[in-house]
Amino acid sequence: MSKADGGKIKILFLYPNEFLGPEMTVYRQIIRNLDRTRFAAYLVLNRDAHGEVGLSAADGVTIVRWKFGMALRGGLRQGLRSGVHLPGSMLRLVRYARREGIQIVQCSAAPRTGTLGLLLARLAGARLLLHYHVMPGRYGGPRGYLEAAMARHADRAVAVSRFLAAELPRMGVPAARSHVVVNGVDCRRFHPGIDGSAIRQEYGIAPDAPLVLQLARLIQQKRQEDVVRAFALARQEVPDLRGLLVGWEDPRYSGPFAGYRAELEHLCVQAGLGDSLIIAEARPDAAELLAAADMVAMPALGDAWNLAVTEAMAAGKPVIGAESGGIPEQIIHGTTGFLVPPCDPAALAAHIVTLARDAELRAGMGAAARLRAESFDERHVAAGFAPIYESLAGGPDAVPDALSVQPQA
Repeated sequence: MSKADGGKIKILFLYPNEFLGPEMTVYRQIIRNLDRTRFAAYLVLNRDAHGEVGLSAADGVTIVRWKFGMALRGGLRQGLRSGVHLPGSMLRLVRYARREGIQIVQCSAAPRTGTLGLLLARLAGARLLLHYHVMPGRYGGPRGYLEAAMARHADRAVAVSRFLAAELPRMGVPAARSHVVVNGVDCRRFHPGIDGSAIRQEYGIAPDAPLVLQLARLIQQKRQEDVVRAFALARQEVPDLRGLLVGWEDPRYSGPFAGYRAELEHLCVQAGLGDSLIIAEARPDAAELLAAADMVAMPALGDAWNLAVTEAMAAGKPVIGAESGGIPEQIIHGTTGFLVPPCDPAALAAHIVTLARDAELRAGMGAAARLRAESFDERHVAAGFAPIYESLAGGPDAVPDALSVQPQA
């Protein structure tokens, strides 16, 4: 460790993606709350990345923009053209990491990102910490081979839920090198005291009309179609029920329509919903959107950890979620919300009706949800990673038993 900055452990967060998405939210939570007397954070971003960084030097982080080019999914020709410069760029990054005395490289386990992280760590004499945010083993061919190789050679692996951690052994991650640190939520940004009346006015929703909300990108995995079908069923019982789906449309789609949004709009027309359910573009005021809602529906499939669920809970809203992926680790059925079988609009509708008809139940569940969300506060994320960083910086002989940092139900 460098004497120049008091023997701090130096961690480089590698983020070569072109879009600063949910993983950036998690790294922001870690970096903002690290003990600055013990750790020095470096954030290396793609020079061409777009999206919100949400960090500055005032947060105790050194932010560096680097030339990584575009991923192959941007097109083979584009990927190969930008990849010409990647070897030289990575060698310069290795020299930078060595000069700064980086001890730990942390990055996601996505094949391209993880491969770059492994190369950087090994060439810079650092340790590699793979951070698993999504289900592994989804790829075949060269990407699948790289994903498995990274899992075997990483010094540590952290999963964001017990559900996800259970999948790591089949990727070759030894149990002694596997940890669980659940994602956090900013309880200062999301809280029950926010006024959502302006959102209701904007969308023409009456102040006393029960409103069900889903905040998520429009993609089939999030099952917005279940929300539309459930809403149509529930509205037969609660005529003044209103619905709002907010999110950007993911281009990945498998179906007979031009895209997933077109399919959802078709379902709305078929059900005769008119303007009772609105599909809106993504927007940055998530806290105000949640404040306007009475309940949140999240029937997503296979999410390792759903950030929107904990944000809704922090806002004091009951959540109806699918019993799938890591969502059952977030929601306490019957206390902070409800769990429903995956792909079951009728079950979802029944709980929407129950909450829409009972303001007292909504308030009680919302208060319990807020209390549970506080156990997921983002400050706990940095505290969960701290002992992992310390043991990694101590070298191979300092590897303890697997750590698990998560609140209890």
